[in-house]
Amino acid sequence: MKKKKNKRKCPYTVLLGSSFILAAVVWTANALPDAGAGIALPPSMSTESVQASAYAGPEGNFQGPEMAQMPEEGQAPVSKEDQMADRVIRIVGDRVMGPDEEPRNPDGSGTDRAGQEPGTPQPEQSPADPAADPAPEAGEAGGTEGTADDNQEPAMYTADASYFDDALFIGDSRTVGLREYGGLGNAEIAADTGMDVYQLFEKEFKLVSGEKKLLETLLSERQFGKIYLMLGINELGYNFDSTVAKFSEVTARIQELQPGAYVFIQANLRVSKEKSEDGSIYTNESIDRFNQAVGALADNRTRFYLDANEIFDDGEGNLGADYTADSTHLLGKYYPSWVEWILAHARMRPQ
Repeated sequence: MKKKKNKRKCPYTVLLGSSFILAAVVWTANALPDAGAGIALPPSMSTESVQASAYAGPEGNFQGPEMAQMPEEGQAPVSKEDQMADRVIRIVGDRVMGPDEEPRNPDGSGTDRAGQEPGTPQPEQSPADPAADPAPEAGEAGGTEGTADDNQEPAMYTADASYFDDALFIGDSRTVGLREYGGLGNAEIAADTGMDVYQLFEKEFKLVSGEKKLLETLLSERQFGKIYLMLGINELGYNFDSTVAKFSEVTARIQELQPGAYVFIQANLRVSKEKSEDGSIYTNESIDRFNQAVGALADNRTRFYLDANEIFDDGEGNLGADYTADSTHLLGKYYPSWVEWILAHARMRPQ
């Protein structure tokens, strides 16, 4: 009587045979000088580790150093991907990677997360990763600190006489009075009786040193920090619009020659009530109108408007009779008060 062959295959035999075949292939590849084209086994890994990692059967009790995770009774089977996530090695394509080695593109350059096998765990983003912690937008906290605002109005303060060390005063007979009686310290003076905007750049001025120079020459040779300009009362008989336009042109030319200087446009002092009511040209109404027009040229950044009429006014918009002897010019003893007022309206340079 012939015995029937047992057609049932032994899973243990098949598994063991497969493991030895895989181990032999890995050992052979590791022994070759160049394993880049095959399966590379990191030196720190043993053949047994590869054998255990290759185990994927749901049954059997093969005892290796890296035994496959078996599901408890009643639990869902653990997927192959989840098992591989717990392994010491990661398989990307056909190459066995070490635990600290980054996956790379097929050409060997850079990380290629998109090319990883499905189920390969993605590394968590570090807080230092720019994608996880984007740089602040411009203007937000943490951004580059801005510099001081260039359009900020310079602060006003009270200065001493040294403030005039780099100052230039330009004007008519009233500015001549400042030079003679005011005490302007080391300031330079370019002023003359009867001066107006139409001849300002045409006539030579006698400077503090006694030397005579054209205003344009002076402005081209020396750099000033402050320039005080008072003109307009001698031009009241001229066309108003033309005079204002010329004053604006003069101011622009001064700043062109002295781009780093503050320009202080000084209001013309009023005349006495008697003189204002006596004629039709030199009236306080005309003076105020002109002052308002040239004052509009100030921007409170590099050009400033100063109106000292407040300290000599009689309360009715006229030059106080006690401050003058000719209804137009101040008495000599009052010029220092004017200078003190100017110093009380000094402008501070940005640091």
